Amino acid sequence: MFVDESKRGPYVLAAVIVAASEVGGVRAAVKRAAGELPGSRRRVHFQAESDAVRRKFLGAVSELAITSRVYVARERNELQSRGLTLRTLVRDLVDMGASMVVVERDVSLMVHDERVIKTERARLHAQEDLRYELREPVDPLLWLPDAIAWAWCRDRAWRAAVAGLVQDVITL
Repeated sequence: MFVDESKRGPYVLAAVIVAASEVGGVRAAVKRAAGELPGSRRRVHFQAESDAVRRKFLGAVSELAITSRVYVARERNELQSRGLTLRTLVRDLVDMGASMVVVERDVSLMVHDERVIKTERARLHAQEDLRYELREPVDPLLWLPDAIAWAWCRDRAWRAAVAGLVQDVITL
């Protein structure tokens, strides 16, 4: 599972599920989709893209073998919302039997994120079963939750553009 967030409006954490056997193929397909976008780029970051680039990218990735979950926290405090969504995510991952979660690294929140994830894994006795990494957003698989979280927080049209990729919405 690959995870990113949006802080606009309610706090939204998007988690994209990719089967382990599909990771290489999906990563290559996302890179190809980004390569077809104008300009040279190290990453796709939806906040900084034009609407035309956003539409083109979403169109290209809409057929990939992925699903996603959107976690929405209505807490006012961003740190509390992040902790709540991460704890819920870890619980869900353990229930699903997932083996790995990759969260886009936010340097200012690394200590917080590691503490929340480690504590929840320990509480669920899943330290050996569920691995995690905090990665830089240059991994193409992190561009997918970035796109979904961004679109989910905008208007109905953008939400509709990613609706086919969203399997569940969990409101906390």
